[in-house]
Amino acid sequence: MSKTNAVRGTLLAMSALAVCHPATAGHVVNGNLESGNTLFSTEYSPTDYLCDGHGGPGTYLLATNPADVNCYGDWASFGDHTSGAGLMMIVDGAPHKDKVIWSETIKVKPDTAYVFRYWATSVNANGNGPAGVLQVYINGESVGGRFQMPYAFDGWHRVSVKWNSDSVTQATIWVVDANTSGGWNDFALDDFSLRSN
Repeated sequence: MSKTNAVRGTLLAMSALAVCHPATAGHVVNGNLESGNTLFSTEYSPTDYLCDGHGGPGTYLLATNPADVNCYGDWASFGDHTSGAGLMMIVDGAPHKDKVIWSETIKVKPDTAYVFRYWATSVNANGNGPAGVLQVYINGESVGGRFQMPYAFDGWHRVSVKWNSDSVTQATIWVVDANTSGGWNDFALDDFSLRSN
């Protein structure tokens, strides 16, 4: 099975579970994650802590500071992108390529240009290995280039991709990690948005 067919198969399976939010067309609901573990989908498993039997590759949690949820002492201490004191999605990258980290299905206007944005950073304090390599998919097709996360935390990075809705009236957006390393593939995401251009 080709990668495109596999992605489309996953899109169909996820679309059956996804909720198309009735909010204003083109707007991500809970993009800043302050409403907690709700109104988005993921193939990652939630955890409450990333240490000794809790979490591990393929898990995530929402928290205010990576250093507070990792017992190894190798994650940087910093706040979320939104306010510096709110929630961010802290991810321990999966060893399976293209597993969906974050997804939402959103109503869109046909024949409209959009920009999807989110903020990302490595949570590693020492830069011993590569963090995530992130890719955006919309309706099963890759959009924009891959974003290589820095090896160590050096502030938040804005990632933007342009997309045209053509004739469709909804967009299922995925953020996936192409890095399959189990070590140092740790990062944070925040402030997802979709806006007409």
